[in-house]
Amino acid sequence: MARLSRPRHQFNYHPRASLLLGMGIIIGVLALALAGCGGTSGVAERYPTVAQPTATHHPIAGTSVRPCSGPYADVNSAGTPGLVLTQATPGQSGTAQVGELVQVQLPISMRWTYTASAGSPTPALNAAQDPQRSVCFWNFQMTTAGSITLNFTGTPLCDQPNMPCPQYARVVTFTVRVS
Repeated sequence: MARLSRPRHQFNYHPRASLLLGMGIIIGVLALALAGCGGTSGVAERYPTVAQPTATHHPIAGTSVRPCSGPYADVNSAGTPGLVLTQATPGQSGTAQVGELVQVQLPISMRWTYTASAGSPTPALNAAQDPQRSVCFWNFQMTTAGSITLNFTGTPLCDQPNMPCPQYARVVTFTVRVS
């Protein structure tokens, strides 16, 4: 009987080659399994979701949150103020006469609120916005002599859902000496 023999080199067992082949197969399967992660369907690519802008009368660049809670108005709509206080006013103080109109103007780069303290006047017009001058303003009619304090707090304009909003506040205090 004839014996069938094969060359010895065809059946050599190489442990390193088998290990590399096994690792290659595992890596290939994992690559195929992970290839679909983060993918989108053809529908999403053909019909992307686009945020529609919100229409406002006087939009503020980059935000739909209004910095002033009141209406749009001209700073001179209640008459010419005898004293205008801004953040640039030296010492953030000034003097006025009884019966005179005092106006506070703050930039629309923040959302402003007025906090009345004991003895502070009630604003004649609460938090109006002048879009031409980019300010929020409050008008106060001085009714009694003395020293009054006007306190305002500014916070960031935040309107992005699921986005962190800076957590700080700017406090601005004005002093008016009325005679």
